[in-house]
Amino acid sequence: MLGLFSSKPSTNAKGKVLCDLSNAKELKYHCDDTVERLLTEPTDKQGSPGEAAPGFPLFKASHIVDNAMMAVNFIVSVLMIGSVLFAYRQKLDWKDARPLFMVTVPIFAIFYVAFFVVQHLRGPIVFLGSRQVSGNKNETENLRVSSPYFNSAVSTGKKTQDGRPILKPPTYELLVQYTRTTQGRTLARREGRIPIGNFGEWFTEEGEFKEPIFRERLVEGLQKLLGM
Repeated sequence: MLGLFSSKPSTNAKGKVLCDLSNAKELKYHCDDTVERLLTEPTDKQGSPGEAAPGFPLFKASHIVDNAMMAVNFIVSVLMIGSVLFAYRQKLDWKDARPLFMVTVPIFAIFYVAFFVVQHLRGPIVFLGSRQVSGNKNETENLRVSSPYFNSAVSTGKKTQDGRPILKPPTYELLVQYTRTTQGRTLARREGRIPIGNFGEWFTEEGEFKEPIFRERLVEGLQKLLGM
């Protein structure tokens, strides 16, 4: 989620996650990466099996589309690199190598464009999963969580003693789409924007990430939207 060239949180000697408070993108991306883990792993692996929080059953994440896209991207990349290596090892001149590249280059370009089109259409999804309704195995709850919003810090209108403006940390919001289905029929559908809170609620002044607080805000927001 953070990307190859993005800064990532560090971990101190006590195993605590530390983020750069001056980098709002790092804070947001770390929260994005945490959402799936919190929805698929229990609060206490020994005391609360099967629940992300008391009264909130776990979801099972789905990575079918992501895995398929990665597999296709890998195959096409190998095809392109393989054609280049083949031409190099065979010491083919441009005239002889041209028919080969006239096939491999368009294939690579088509799938490359298709990859980004699919990514654009899907949007900034941070979680996609489902779970069976408790007591009714024929009903399934499907959850899609996106993180399309990037808010900036806002001024409180106050200043410090040395004249610097006091800012309120950026807020973190998620777009949630929920459906409950049975045998192909949709029984319920909900969609909404969930304000989880501002980064100052779960990041300390030292940049330490307080996961229990973030988990509580996330679950509370989902429970309110889902009517639990």
